[in-house]
This record gives sequence, structure tokens and C-alpha cells, in this order.
Amino acid sequence: MPRHLVFDLSALARSDGQAVGILRVVRELARWALANCKDATFVLFDPRLGAFRRINPDFLTLIIDGKAVVDYSTQSDGSGLSARFDNSLPEPLRAIRLWMRNPRRRIIVALERIRVRNGATSVWIEHFQSKLLGAKYLRQLTDPIGARRALLPFDIAAGQQFVLDSSHFFLCPGSDWSEIAWKHVIQRKSETDLRICNICYDLIPFLFPNFYPQGASASFERMLLNVASHSDLVLVTASQIAADVGKFCDDNKLPQPNTQIFRPGADIISSRQPGPADLPAGLETGRFALFVSTLEPRKGHQLLFRVWKRLLAQNIPQETGFKLVFVGRRGWLVDDMMAQFEADESYGSSLVVLTEVNDNELAQIYSNAAFGLFPSLYEGYGLPAVELFQYGKALLSSSAGALREVVGAFSPCLDPRDENAWFEAMSTWITDPTARAPFETMIREQFSHPTWEEAAQSFFQLIGREMEGLESVTRSSNEP
Repeated sequence: MPRHLVFDLSALARSDGQAVGILRVVRELARWALANCKDATFVLFDPRLGAFRRINPDFLTLIIDGKAVVDYSTQSDGSGLSARFDNSLPEPLRAIRLWMRNPRRRIIVALERIRVRNGATSVWIEHFQSKLLGAKYLRQLTDPIGARRALLPFDIAAGQQFVLDSSHFFLCPGSDWSEIAWKHVIQRKSETDLRICNICYDLIPFLFPNFYPQGASASFERMLLNVASHSDLVLVTASQIAADVGKFCDDNKLPQPNTQIFRPGADIISSRQPGPADLPAGLETGRFALFVSTLEPRKGHQLLFRVWKRLLAQNIPQETGFKLVFVGRRGWLVDDMMAQFEADESYGSSLVVLTEVNDNELAQIYSNAAFGLFPSLYEGYGLPAVELFQYGKALLSSSAGALREVVGAFSPCLDPRDENAWFEAMSTWITDPTARAPFETMIREQFSHPTWEEAAQSFFQLIGREMEGLESVTRSSNEP
């Protein structure tokens, strides 16, 4: 009998920003599963309960589409003295303590509870909420194009407890598993014939701990040990990541898990906004190099900044009217980097940093860029490179991680630590467009990539084959 697919949406449900990178993968897979896997169950992890709960079907589509985010502020995972103290309190006292700790958020959520339960927009509630919103809450209550997003109280979004058992194939498509979630899933696996599938996008926090907040690498390593030890199927996005998983298992004397490669999708970016957007002020068609990525130390923004300063010193951007454009949200550990950018005389003139860009605007930026850049020290895939190709744009790419595999022969791949190589390549591509023309021609004539619809279908076909195979192995191992 085929196993029942259980899809964990915990990571997506609590995300309050634009779905990029891993969250984009989760969202697109969830959309396909909702439309095509009629028996799939979508769940959230409840840290206080220590178990999964079904997502309220009234809000499932809103969560998947990014029109609602779940408020997890009341769901302590029990780690730390303060959290353990909170969880030891009777519920009325715990509620009072939460109100005392962050009254603004509690008021916003309380008003949102009324608005959601009424099933219609309340003008007075939204007016009152608007008086309380800072930048953080404004992001949670609006999507990237400014449309209203619901902030769902956890007890409204989460329905009945869902018990994992032998009939289930559990899919974890995110990357932010808490310790307590792993404890629960491992316990259920030990007690039943539960099957577990994880997507491992990369091992970057383990390989480059200096690019992450303190403690992140150790936490990620514990997660990797759990993935390698307890997953029946590990899905990765490139052969390089499969090799990284294999080496990690060898180094830790663990058996190699069943690892399969799937290819993420990519669609020409579309928007719910009517009509095309204008290019941001100061940008001219074909007169800027583009780097689309979250602003974080690993991605290579500082290398491009140093190269750009050298190009400016030789008057190359000034003579050609060229600019360097960074598009992406601010990540972690970037305060010093951003202060360096903002203090430079090129910032806002020839160096443009855009942190709030909706899909419609991004489509225009891609369409009008001269070429792309991707100098990351490591990537598990690199969807911005694929998106550039979809617009017929060549790029100067890093050779690290999975990027060489994704980019192939369609663009040059450079050592992400070789500043001189990037300087020479950018100088040439800015001053001589014919140098990049052969790559552009090859991209237009030969590049193809699955859409998200195609990629998701292939993903679940792979899941389906592995589900059948695992059942076959289980039956065989139980036979006398």
C-alpha cells in the first residue's frame, strides 16, 4: 500500500519575507503537492506540544502563497532558562508574562485574531494596527508588493495534533529544524515504521562557520548527523552537494544515506502587479552589471566592491556610464560591510544597493542588465544564475560549490578568491560587449531549464519511486 505523504510547512509558515532561495523551493513544491497530491497532509511543528499539528485548511493556501504568516512568538521551544520558566507557568500566568514582555506584538496579534475570525477586512482594526507598526511588523503584515498579509495566531493556524506512524512518508523540505523537532521525529521513527525524507540544500554552515552567527555551525552539524543517521532518503540539488554529504558521512563513520539529485525549477519572474515596472531611478538599459543575492558575507559582495573601486580608479565605469547593482535583502553579519558601502562616495551613484524589490521590478532589472555577477564562495545551486540565463544574460560566475555544474559552458567560472581575475573579466565585459556576445548567443540558442511545474512533477515522481522502493525493501526485510 502506498505511503501517505506528510509535508512539513513549518519553515515556510513562519517566514515573513519574500520567498527566495530555499523558501522558494518549499513554496513551489507545496503548491504542486496541494494541487496534485490529493491525500497529502500539511503540518506545522508545535514546539510547546512537542509534536506536529495539521494546518487549518482555511489558511493552507494563504500560507503557501505567502499571503499569511504564522505567529510563532507564543511557541517557545523550551530551550534556555527563560523558556523553561515560561513553559512551567500555568497558562494564564504565561499569557500575562508574554503580554508584559512584548505588549505591542500582543496587541497587533490580538487585533489580527479579531480580523481573521471576522473573515473580512476591518477598517478600524487595520487603522489601529498601522499606528503600532514598526519596520519589523510592517514586513510581516504586507507582502513584497505592499498587499495585506495575515498574521495568523498559532492556535488558529494549527489544527489537531497529527501523529506520525508507519503509514507515513514524512517530507521535510526546509532547512531550519529545531532540536526538539528532530527528537520527536526520531522517536516516532524508533517506535513505528515511519519513513523520512529530507532535502539537504548545502553544507555551507558546516563548511564556512565564520560566515554564520555564533553557534550556528554546531547546531547545523547536529542536524546533519540526524539527517545522515535517520533519513531514508536525502535529496540534494547537485552532485557536488551529494559528494559533500558523502564526505561528511565518511568523516563521521556513518553509513551513506540513500541520496538522490533533483533539479529545482525556475520560471520567468511574474508579478501580481499590473503592467511593467520602471527601472529604478538612475539605471539605464545595458549600462549596469547585476548581482542578485541576499546580502551576507559568503556571497562575495565585498570582493565586487573592491573590484569596483579599482575600476573606478581607472575611470572605466565613468567612461562607459556603467553601474554596479546589488539586489537582495540584508542578511546576517553585514553591518560592517554595509557601513563600508554606505560611507563610500560611489554608494548611491555608481554603486546601487536595492534591498526592497518586488518581482515586477526584479523582472525589469533582469531584462535591462548588461550582464550578471555571482562571486559566491559556495552555493548549493544558484537560481539567480538560471534566472539570468532565462533573460538571455551571460554572467561572470564563481567556480565554487555547485555553480560550475549549474552554469556549465554558458558563462565563464572564476575563482571567487582571485580578485585580479574578476577585475580583468569585469573590465573586459564593460568596455567590450563583444567579449560576452558568444555566451549570450549560446544561452539564447541552447539553454533550457525546467519550469517549476515540470521540476515539481519530477520531484514527486522521484519521491513516489523511492516510496515504493522503501516499501519493497521493508517487506523483503520482514519476510522469513
